[in-house]
Amino acid sequence: MTSDLSILLKTPLEAAERIKQEAGSCFLPMVDAEEEVLIPGVGGWPATSMPRKEMCKIIQSRMTEIYSMVRDQVEKKGFLKHLGGGVVLTGGGALLQGSAELAREIFGIPARIGYPLNFGGLFGEYNSPTYSTALGLVMYGAEGLLMEDYAAPQGKHKRDGFFHKARKWMQEFF
Repeated sequence: MTSDLSILLKTPLEAAERIKQEAGSCFLPMVDAEEEVLIPGVGGWPATSMPRKEMCKIIQSRMTEIYSMVRDQVEKKGFLKHLGGGVVLTGGGALLQGSAELAREIFGIPARIGYPLNFGGLFGEYNSPTYSTALGLVMYGAEGLLMEDYAAPQGKHKRDGFFHKARKWMQEFF
C-alpha cells in the first residue's frame, strides 16, 4: 500500500507512509468528496494536493486484494462457515479508517479491530492492533511453557520449563 502511494504520489516511502497514516482510508463511502490531502513537496518541488477520495481508491483497491486473498484461503480450507463471531483485524493496516467496514463487506460477516488484552506491564504504545498478533503469540507461547512447568513433579523444576528457557535466552541475548 505504502509503495503504491509512493509511486502514484511521486513521493518518498517515508512521506507516503505518513500520509497513509494521517489521511488514509480504505472504504470509499467514509470519505468526504470535497476533502483534499496535502502532499508535501520534496527535492525542491512544491507541495501539492489531491482529493482524498482518489487516495482512498488506491488504498481500497490494495486492501480489497489482500482481504479477498485471505477470504479465498479461509473459504478454501472450509473455515469461513465457522467464523460466526466474525473477523478480527490486527496489524498496522487495521488502524486505517474503514478497515473493519471493508472487511465486513468482503467477508460478509462482522469484523472488528483486535487490540491486545490489557495485562500488567504493557506500555500504552503497545496496546495497539499493530502489536496484537506478536503479543498474542508471545502470550500463547508463554502459556504453553508455563503449563510445562506446572506439569513437573512437586518440588522439582523442569530444566526445559519456561523460566529456565527465559533465563537462558536472556543470558544468550544480553
